[in-house]
Amino acid sequence: MKQTICSQCRRTYPLNDTIEAFGVIFCDPCGRARFAKMSDIEIASANVVKRIDPTVCGRCRADFGDYELATIDGTPICESCAFMLRRPFPLKLKIAAAILAIVVAGTYARNFRFIYGYFQYKSAIRAIERGDFDRAASAYESAARNVPENARFDQSAKLYRGVALYRQKRMKEAIPFLKAGLIAEAPENQRTLAAVIEMCQMLDAFDKKDYDQFLNSARSLENIDRNDPLGAISVASALAAKYAQTGEERFKTDALERIARAKKLLPSTAMPKDQLEAFEDRILHRIDTREIIDPEEYLKRYPAGRPRRERSSNARSSEGPIPKSGSRSDSKGI
Repeated sequence: MKQTICSQCRRTYPLNDTIEAFGVIFCDPCGRARFAKMSDIEIASANVVKRIDPTVCGRCRADFGDYELATIDGTPICESCAFMLRRPFPLKLKIAAAILAIVVAGTYARNFRFIYGYFQYKSAIRAIERGDFDRAASAYESAARNVPENARFDQSAKLYRGVALYRQKRMKEAIPFLKAGLIAEAPENQRTLAAVIEMCQMLDAFDKKDYDQFLNSARSLENIDRNDPLGAISVASALAAKYAQTGEERFKTDALERIARAKKLLPSTAMPKDQLEAFEDRILHRIDTREIIDPEEYLKRYPAGRPRRERSSNARSSEGPIPKSGSRSDSKGI
């Protein structure tokens, strides 16, 4: 057995237990300590080579002193091991090995679709964690094609395709996918998804100027969770649209009442306080002007919000009694 000295700790080690890097010799502990402080690029440029002792058999680990062994594929091999490696196998064993290889290959080919489906499933999970719902839908669709026996893959594919379309504001296209995928969601998440479906139907109805359907979907959204201000303010928006369309006072009265109700509820993730206030501004504009415009157009006209002095006294009445002239509140224009 040949030995060598580590360039760092200066101890003697068997040649097989050392490496060469940067043109010098390292033992295993010193090499690990050195590489731990280096980047991958620096390690790659170090030209690391595992040192091989030509006097020790790479198969049976027998030590032949100073005698250097012949090599097979770069590995020192003693004569006994060389014979074992080179001796011919019986014909029966070769045939059996061939048959076994064919069976293994056939089994792998037959079950490859399940393996691929599993990898696509894992890919979908990673995409969901990144918020990439379009990629998640594509991965689930691929898994469903390969493993049609698993109905949940198809349901999840429809669900996340619907979510992806919803985030792209393609509401009409999203609705059938979300409805088909509703069953794929865990029971504790189904109410949230049902709310998303109602929002899609509500926004699609608004885009089509179908304000009756807009109101029906908004009421359904409110009924899903009556403690969430999103439902109440959505109903107010729909009632304001009906008032703008028909001029019937009952719609305005109900819209103002719903605004007041929404403001009494605790803000939620779906409708935080700042968004509720912005929503209220747009609804009051619709009531004051009887003009129905989308949020994008409203922001173009009023990028900083509509001044309160432009709101009618009827709209302001939803916020409480109008203070008398000269009072402290009136002096601030509230």
